[in-house]
Amino acid sequence: MKYICIIFLCLFTIITHAQSKKFEISGTLIAADINEPLEAATVYLQRIQDSSLVAYGITNQKGEFQIEGKTPDQQLNIFMSYLGYKTYAKVIDMSSDEIQLPALLLEAEDNTLDEILIKSAAPITFKTDTLEYNVKSFKTKKDANVEDVLKILPGVEIDEDGVITVNGVVVDNILVNGNSFFGDDPTIATRNLTKDIIKKIQIVDTKTKDQAFAGEAGDQENKTINLTIEEDKNRGQFGRLSAAGGTDDRYEMSGIYNRFNDTRRFSVLAGGNNINAPGFSNSELNDTFGRGGSRAFGSSGDGIITSKNIGANYTDAPSKSKEFSTDYFYARSDSDENQKVNKEIFLPDSKYYTAEESSNFQTNQSHKANLSFETELDSTLMISLRPKFTANTSNSEYYSEEQSFNEERTLTNQSTSQISNSSESQEFSADLRATKRIGKKGSFLRLSMGGEINHNDSDKYSASETNYFGDSSSDEIRNQYEDGKQHETQTNSSVRFRLPIIEKKLTLDLNYDYRSVISKSKLFTYDFNEDQDDFTDFNLDQSTDFKNDNITSSPEIGLRYNDDKWYFRTEAGYDIITLSSEDALRTELNFDQDFTKLKLSTTFGYRIKSKLSTRFQYRLRNEAPSISQLQPYVDISNPLHIVKGNPALEMTQNHRMQLRFNTNNYNKQFGFFGYANLSILDNDVVSQSVIDDNLIKTTTYVNVNGSYTLNVRLNMSKKVKLDSISSLKFIVGLGPDLNRSVNFNNDVQYTSTVQALSPSLSLLYEIPDVFEVETRYSSKFSKGTYSIDSFDDNAFTIHNLRLNTATYFPKNFEWRNNINFNYNSNISDGFQKSSWFWNSTVSYAILNDNAYITLKAYDILNQNTNARRVVSQDYIQDSESNVLQQYFLLGFSWKFNSLGT
Repeated sequence: MKYICIIFLCLFTIITHAQSKKFEISGTLIAADINEPLEAATVYLQRIQDSSLVAYGITNQKGEFQIEGKTPDQQLNIFMSYLGYKTYAKVIDMSSDEIQLPALLLEAEDNTLDEILIKSAAPITFKTDTLEYNVKSFKTKKDANVEDVLKILPGVEIDEDGVITVNGVVVDNILVNGNSFFGDDPTIATRNLTKDIIKKIQIVDTKTKDQAFAGEAGDQENKTINLTIEEDKNRGQFGRLSAAGGTDDRYEMSGIYNRFNDTRRFSVLAGGNNINAPGFSNSELNDTFGRGGSRAFGSSGDGIITSKNIGANYTDAPSKSKEFSTDYFYARSDSDENQKVNKEIFLPDSKYYTAEESSNFQTNQSHKANLSFETELDSTLMISLRPKFTANTSNSEYYSEEQSFNEERTLTNQSTSQISNSSESQEFSADLRATKRIGKKGSFLRLSMGGEINHNDSDKYSASETNYFGDSSSDEIRNQYEDGKQHETQTNSSVRFRLPIIEKKLTLDLNYDYRSVISKSKLFTYDFNEDQDDFTDFNLDQSTDFKNDNITSSPEIGLRYNDDKWYFRTEAGYDIITLSSEDALRTELNFDQDFTKLKLSTTFGYRIKSKLSTRFQYRLRNEAPSISQLQPYVDISNPLHIVKGNPALEMTQNHRMQLRFNTNNYNKQFGFFGYANLSILDNDVVSQSVIDDNLIKTTTYVNVNGSYTLNVRLNMSKKVKLDSISSLKFIVGLGPDLNRSVNFNNDVQYTSTVQALSPSLSLLYEIPDVFEVETRYSSKFSKGTYSIDSFDDNAFTIHNLRLNTATYFPKNFEWRNNINFNYNSNISDGFQKSSWFWNSTVSYAILNDNAYITLKAYDILNQNTNARRVVSQDYIQDSESNVLQQYFLLGFSWKFNSLGT
């Protein structure tokens, strides 16, 4: 039966492709009221039978459009849409391959924008600063979620961890009807909200609500996606429950429940697994093995991890002027890691070896609660309040054995260490903002104030023995208890005033920021007293009692210009930083230092809203050394690695330049973006270490010049309509990189220069509801050169191939595969240079497609291993640790949806 379906699918595709013919439609749109071309108007074609989208295009600056595609239809509906104008509609005959339409006039709409937004069905709409997609215009599988839709939108890319980029800019926020959905993890919204409830997807530069209230431009370094829910589906409840169990006692379970009632939303989720999923695993097919990356809430770590979590979110907008949102998360993770590390370390005139075995079992628990409240007291005044609370507990048991050998493989020192550590921490923060609009020309005043209180208590029991061999052999035995207390108070405030010089074009900004961080840190160490059978002997050398102050003031003046195409922004300010430290146990180590530096920022940009955008930015930013890097205190907590601060350090200055360019031809489904980032560091703070004859390392910090980083990324995407049902999207990327750093090797300064080239190719072929295959190949060619004679130049190559397939036939069946191939030449002979990693899922839909029975296979080829060798300029390291290995899971998943009923 399966082979018959495959043959039928191939024949169906061939026949459909043969019947489809190419077409090209061109024309010009003109605004009837002003007799000028309409730029960024949407022209789109729909089938008459089912109103499905065939092709679409966007008019250029001259109002011209040209749409290419394939269709078997003899007639199509053509629509022309522009915000504020009546939509033009007509049936056109597709008998000709090339169709030239006469110049068309669009009549201005008499009503306001709301009516146009309701009536328009254009696949893409351009507003002042918003790109809007009509979800129904883009074909996907029938039970697609938001992430499935985003993958096929022009200019949007999603990696394996769910990180979304739009023309190379990271999406850092997902909103639902303008409000947050489960805090700051976008994957919870994109992987749990289904396409059928979403009406539009809007993409804008990230901005806070008070910035939007004041009319400020968004953050061009980040993007926000707003999901607009269908108006008739904004009432009801939906969610899913799932559970799975399998071999080696592996399991996962999760559930999410959502209840929407117009502006009021309530959601709760819970999950648990022992398959190294770092947070909430929704157990759906496109997230088979708990992908979610570091962006997912919850805990992650190395080794084998068991995690449990639960969360709730409530959002309400009782009126147009008031919005309220709150959420709570609880997460727990238990990790068990065993590791072996052997290292060969090169010095300018010799080398030595280390061998270490360690085990670590750790439990982490966290509680997080957030609240957000915004209210407009009147049409000119907005108040926002955002308090947050976090509580964490951690317990760990760590054991290690380490040995060091000289160049002749003679044992030089060895140590054993056993540590039991527990800690509790609490953090509370609040941010209050008031924004006052002044007049009607864009002037405003914003006052902000906030604070944060952190407290941490820790108890640490450590027993260690270090043996030094050679001419001056000795033993160092420690049995200690450490009582740690840390308390930090942060306060910040700012004033921002904008004065329009030319209404809506040129403004003057005046800013002042103040930040104070006062921290108290006590670490009292007690040695074990055998006579009293307790930890009573105070160890002064390993104890600290610091009070540190970090106070920063930053006045700034800025000028902004913005019109339809050009924008310019420049700011100049001054950082005034005072760092001070008091040691109650060693008053001679007290210090007080001031740092003052100029900071600058300049941005030039040019944009054609429907087609092209380019920007150049220069930033000069300052970073003062940390107090721990400045403190002359000698840290001997690790007898094999002694660390001492340097109070003579200077402030680091970072000169950052960025050039960004992107263009989109929606008529031809073509997009290109590129960027180049150059970062030059003055007075960079680096570690300087010296290793003595007993292989004891002593480290301090120094300033160096000459370090820089250049990153370039070029990316081209194209979507081709193969016939009326199938399409192919491909993305070609190229990433040249250059990095030069200044370091030290046993007190000898040297430079390292690393050149790398990273090409990539991605292909996505799909027939909605039938079959899709996504493949991505990437490689990295790297070469490192060093100015020190004892280091050999090296070059290596990394290859990665990823193949994801999804088959949606026979009926009710779904089969997904995730295959990864990795090759790394920077692994020496005798170690595994390449590996194949294959996961697969088969599911069968029951209960009218509302439930699934799934069988999951993890690491089918059983090649998952963490034994590897890494070669760098000054060491060769062999490591091995326990990893998650092959398992199979049988599970059940049920979803429900009563929205709109």
